[in-house]
Amino acid sequence: MKLKNIIRGIKNARVTGNQNIEISSIKIDTAKIEPGDLFVCLRGSTVDSHDLVSEAIERGAVAVICEKHLDYPIIQVLVDNSRQALSAAAANYYNNPSKSLKIISIVGTNGKSTTAYLLNKVFRAAGCKTALIGTIEYDIDGVKFPALLTTPDPLELQELMRKMADCDVEYLFMEVSAHSIFYDKVYSILNKAIIFTNFSQDHLDFFKDMQHYSEVKKSYFNINNGLLGVINIDDNLGLDILRESKMPMLTYGINNPADVFAIDIKSSEQGLNFVLNMFDIVEKINSGMCGMFNVYNMLAVCTVAGYMGIPLSYIKSVLEKDWYVPGRFNITNHNGYSLVIDYAHTEDGLLNLLQSARVLCKEKKANNGIRLRRQPRQRKTLKNG
Repeated sequence: MKLKNIIRGIKNARVTGNQNIEISSIKIDTAKIEPGDLFVCLRGSTVDSHDLVSEAIERGAVAVICEKHLDYPIIQVLVDNSRQALSAAAANYYNNPSKSLKIISIVGTNGKSTTAYLLNKVFRAAGCKTALIGTIEYDIDGVKFPALLTTPDPLELQELMRKMADCDVEYLFMEVSAHSIFYDKVYSILNKAIIFTNFSQDHLDFFKDMQHYSEVKKSYFNINNGLLGVINIDDNLGLDILRESKMPMLTYGINNPADVFAIDIKSSEQGLNFVLNMFDIVEKINSGMCGMFNVYNMLAVCTVAGYMGIPLSYIKSVLEKDWYVPGRFNITNHNGYSLVIDYAHTEDGLLNLLQSARVLCKEKKANNGIRLRRQPRQRKTLKNG
């Protein structure tokens, strides 16, 4: 693909050299560069790859995207923000696959994986061709791949979406992490809807304080990123998003007036029972999933699916199955005890886990309650964010 086509639409791109040069591929890792590649210089927390351009040239790079003029004999595309440029260039290189997909992104500290998982099941049950990108796995129309990052880097993300578009996938459900928003990994993607699940303490090793962390999440809810916001109105940050964002909004919740809500909630080891009001359509739900937090996850699913025109019969049929979302409040019985396995690692996640387990303990007096075993969180290494 010609360089001029790869950089089409990048804001304030200034090119020094031949824009008609053919580009073999786009790379951000100098070790992977091959002759004919375009190298994108990124500023990381410990490494600034503007300092690695000489190595990129030695390996065969023929052009670079950079944020400052470099004293090297190579075609240079000078940009204001190289991370945004990378996302836009990757989209162009793969012929903008997101334009062929109806993308539903999920943002929040907790609940992203379960919400994405259930949405994928609901829409697939309704006969839609779907895909999933998340912490647990990547799934393209039932073909599963191991997930390396919650939200992949732009080159991998656009390549995955290209495969989805080529398979005629209609809906993509994607977890969007705060890191991916901060690093503009999902820049240039327009979502059909963006869900906000909740906000609590996490990743302060990176974001330093709750204010910065919350502002990053809140920043994604703007009209450049999505056509609709779907907001947990019982969460304080959700209320801020609702007040401040210019996006059209739908709400879900339990305690505050909402477009979609649940009443008469009953929780037991066998699951959750509640009355669902989905845009004034009322239905009783008997789910095999446990924990009040899963009521919120299911309400998010109902809000999106109902708005997108999925019949309630399909939604209900999926919610009432005994789904096993790996590491999400999985209950197993052993020698008369009920063991709960969960990936909870945030303060809020652990609190929700313990509160939900305590409710179940009241029904397990004869069996000495429930034992909790925290599932270790799998560590992942981030390169350049």
